[in-house]
Order: sequence, then structure tokens, then C-alpha cells
Amino acid sequence: MASEVTLWDVKNELFLLQDALEWKHVKPVFRSDAARWARSLERAECPAQVWKLAAELADFIKPGNMLARWHDVGADGEPPVAVSWAREINHNDTRSVLRSIRMLRAHVVHVIDGPLWNVDGETPLDAGGGGVDGGMTTKRKARDPYPESNDAAESNEKRYRKALEEAADEFVCPITQELPVDPVIAEDGRVYERSALSSWIEQRTRQEAKIKSPVTNEPMGAKLLPAVQVRNLIKGMVTSGALTGPKVDAWKMRIEEEAVVAALQRKAEDGDLNAMNDLGDAHRLGTKGLTENWNQAFRWYKRSADLDDPVGISSCAACYVLGKGCEKNEARALVSWGQAAILGHELSCYQLGEAHRKGLHGLGKDEREAARWFRRMPSCSSKSTTKLLVEKAANFVREHDAKHS
Repeated sequence: MASEVTLWDVKNELFLLQDALEWKHVKPVFRSDAARWARSLERAECPAQVWKLAAELADFIKPGNMLARWHDVGADGEPPVAVSWAREINHNDTRSVLRSIRMLRAHVVHVIDGPLWNVDGETPLDAGGGGVDGGMTTKRKARDPYPESNDAAESNEKRYRKALEEAADEFVCPITQELPVDPVIAEDGRVYERSALSSWIEQRTRQEAKIKSPVTNEPMGAKLLPAVQVRNLIKGMVTSGALTGPKVDAWKMRIEEEAVVAALQRKAEDGDLNAMNDLGDAHRLGTKGLTENWNQAFRWYKRSADLDDPVGISSCAACYVLGKGCEKNEARALVSWGQAAILGHELSCYQLGEAHRKGLHGLGKDEREAARWFRRMPSCSSKSTTKLLVEKAANFVREHDAKHS
């Protein structure tokens, strides 16, 4: 009675083949895909998934390292029959998949130290006879089909991954401590995230201080060179699955955010008002992978405002009040809020009502005028005011009307 075959037996057989292969025996593309393939094999949960990975590995093996023919042993004097390692396989049966993978190992000329399996995938060649075309002998010393060399394979995989992680650490930006999405090389010879180092240099310049390396604290210039090869290398290691972990997850998220920002910019350049305001918000708040930049925020708000968009006009008013991204100008802020309010912007009505109620931005206190602007809020078409502020304005109007009724 045949012994039970487990999924681990099937995985182990494929790991043995992969471990026996050297780079010279596989196509170059497998170098970047090997770690991903090994992880997929470890995570495989059924024979069909292991079979798929076996077929994938077979595609990576150079044709010169495959036997020209593989012959079954003829029965009752019949001539040998050429067969394929992938013949008549039940992808959902562990024993069937194991037999095929054993035959694949026998197909590969490089695997010359056995055990080579007969075409039944059950018995070694030295146990049942048979022939392998290509000058290989049919009698080989049998050995344990699951040797401890798998431990060596696992050790090699760990060393390989450690080497990759150490290499990737060299590309981590010293400022953000993350893998850079837009890497640059500074004059200190190190790799940085462009936006992070640009902000560092801008800050030092504003303080009229000498620009120094964030790493060595030695003086350096402001020149930044695009690190195209570093970007491509990081992208290749991440997309192939060679690198994993929190830093890689953060890098992927930032790449996705970068794509979102690029899509918004295309829409904004085509005249999409919502995209302009969304970009302004992203620059103002430092979201979507962008660093906080009020100058860029105001630029997008102003483009929207110039097209008579009430949201853009109101956002410009906020910049004028704060003096961020532009010169502080409270009078201009009041004019902008007035324009936006007339165009149906609810929050601008509230801001004008508050300015009159409290006497802000150069205005005197005027409860009647405050109530007038608060009353306009319910009829506005552009609503972004919080429920709390809406209720606050409504309560003021009720109290004002009751006082003057």
C-alpha cells in the first residue's frame, strides 16, 4: 500500500529542484523573481497551486538544461514511449502532482546526483530500471528523497533576503527613514527623498544658515541630482517581491498616492475645478503623499478662484487672513468671502457673519449684519460647513430675532 503523500512532500520536492538550480541554469529574469516564487511556494495551500509554480519554474529553466527526450520503459518488450513530465496530471491530487514534479527533476540534466525517478513518479530508476536519453546512466545510488539539504536551501534563502534588505537600507532616506519615491543624490553623496531634502534646504536658507548635510553635518551645496537608477532598482525589488516589510508597504502606499496626485493634476490642467481644490487641500494639509506647501496650495486655489469657483475663492480668503501662501490681506479676504457668499458658498456666509458678530478683520461689531449673512446659509448651494457651526448660526439668528421682535 502506497504511503500517504502530504502537501509538504510536494512542496519539498519542488524546493529540492529549485535549490539544485544555479543561476547559469535558469533564465536571467528568474533572478529578480526567485524570492517571490519561493514565498508563493511556502504559502501554497493546495496541490494545484504547487503545480502552477512547478510549471512556472519549468518556463524559467533554460532549454539547454532540459533533456531532449524522456522515455518510458516498454512493457512486454514494447519499444519505449516518449512522455512529458506534465502528462495526464490531476492538479488537485497530491500524489499526482508529486509524480509530475519528480519527473520534472529527472528531466533537468543538472540534477545528476539523484534520486532520478522512473516515469511512474513512484520508483527511483535504480529500483525499477529504465533509461534516460542524453548519456545519463540508468543506475544511480538511491538516497533519501527529502535530504536535510532543504535546511541549506532555507539558509541560503535567508542569506539572500538579508543581503537584499541590507542593500535596500542604503537607499533609505536619512530624513524620512523611508524608501524614497523620488530619490535624489545630494552633494554629500547620499540618497534622499527629494521633497524632504528640499524642505531641509529651504528651511536652512530661510534661517540664513549654511546648508549642511543632514547626515554628516558638514557643509554642502544645494544641488540635487535625480537618482534614476536607485528609483528603478527599488521599484524592481519591490514589484518582484524581493523586498517586503513596513518600509515597502509605506513605499507602495506613496506610489499609489503619487498616481492619485498625478491623475488630479491632469484633471486640474484640463480645467476641473474640484481637482484644483483637491490639490490645494493636499498641499495645504500635507496629504496624498505631499509635504505641506502653502505656496502650492494657494496657487491651485487661485486658479480655481479665477474661474469664479466659490470654493476656490473662499480658500483664497483663508490664505489672505493667515498670510500663508500669499501676503496677509484681511480686506481682500473679506471681499473674497463676499464674492463666494454671493455665489452660494455656505461657509463664506458663516465667516462673514462671524466677522460682523465679533468685529474681526477690521470690521466693527454689527449683530444685524451678522444675522443677515447667517440667514443666507440655508439657501446656499455649496455646503461644507460643519453641523455645529450651522446650528450655532441658526441659534444666533433666533436669539437676534427674538430680541428685536
